[in-house]
Amino acid sequence: MNQLLKWKIYWELIEKIRHLHLGKQVERVAIEFNQMQHLVGRGKDLPFMKENEWRITRIKNTLQNKLSKTLIDALHEMQSGQTNSGTKQSLVQCLRTYALIDQTQVAEWLIREQFVRPFVAKTITKKALNDRPSNSSVNQLTAVYNKLISFATVDLQPILEITQKTLKGTSYEILVNSFWVEVVERINAECSSIYAPGQTNTFHKNYSATVAFISGVESLCSTKKSLLYLRSHQRYAEFMKRWQLPVYFQLRFREIINSVEELLNDPKASIAADNLSKPTEKGLALAATLAVSNAIEQCWSDNVFLYGLSHRFWKLTLQLLRRYNLWASNVLQHILESSAGTDKSKDRAAKIIIPKLPESVQQDFPLLRGSHN
Repeated sequence: MNQLLKWKIYWELIEKIRHLHLGKQVERVAIEFNQMQHLVGRGKDLPFMKENEWRITRIKNTLQNKLSKTLIDALHEMQSGQTNSGTKQSLVQCLRTYALIDQTQVAEWLIREQFVRPFVAKTITKKALNDRPSNSSVNQLTAVYNKLISFATVDLQPILEITQKTLKGTSYEILVNSFWVEVVERINAECSSIYAPGQTNTFHKNYSATVAFISGVESLCSTKKSLLYLRSHQRYAEFMKRWQLPVYFQLRFREIINSVEELLNDPKASIAADNLSKPTEKGLALAATLAVSNAIEQCWSDNVFLYGLSHRFWKLTLQLLRRYNLWASNVLQHILESSAGTDKSKDRAAKIIIPKLPESVQQDFPLLRGSHN
């Protein structure tokens, strides 16, 4: 048993040395290659440079192949859960070398293709949106987003730490170019149905889950520069535009306003004499008042309101109040005119005009009633 343990330690040591030596070799070659590129740039018109251009191209291709192989090997070890200090050191040296030769976009693509894509491909699927999660209170899309955030904060975190801390100041944007872009493209390819506003309740859940997911991704941005880069990225803008918020609002507008209009256009139903003596739990006696109150509450309820439509829901609230004011004015005028000024009509109108008062001022009610005579 002790012998097996010794052999295990031995092979782990050999693996660390292999990673370390290969990473250091590639990094040294990259430094020399950069110096050579500088000299080539200064003497690019010399006959000697033109004759050896093919050699320079071959050196560049060989360097990039070695870098790619080293990075891919390190990424595969991370995927298999075999991450050790040698793997992390190899990652640091590879990513630093890519930055030295100004090829960070190549490293970002390899990380996206070899490390992010396999996980995203098995997480974002049509089946995942149709399956009911173990926690039935969680929306299916929310369950998918939670897995993606977990991947970014756990599996991708070692790479993010290297690019955001160890190699701070380089042009790496792994979170956006390797993670965000892959996620959005996969959603568009496999789950485009989430954007459909026709089913308003489902759309509201999907959009709310998406906003929470975006907030989670933005929280992983280590600097303001990275956050601005994410928000100004083309894929970010395209993704947000696919959510048809104006269409969703129009559908909600119809849902809210139709029931109110139907009631306000029916004088008998909107102001029934029986309701005056039976106020609701809200203290509202008239059916029309209750309907408008419920409509306004619906505008700002958690399962209807969306922050991106705040201005539209505020305008709708004012329109509802304006419509109620117009209805109330017409009803009062109709009551006063149809009863030809009898005491009974005035008493009924006063009950509508005068709100229910606190007991402390009820003794003044006759004076208020008298002011309308």
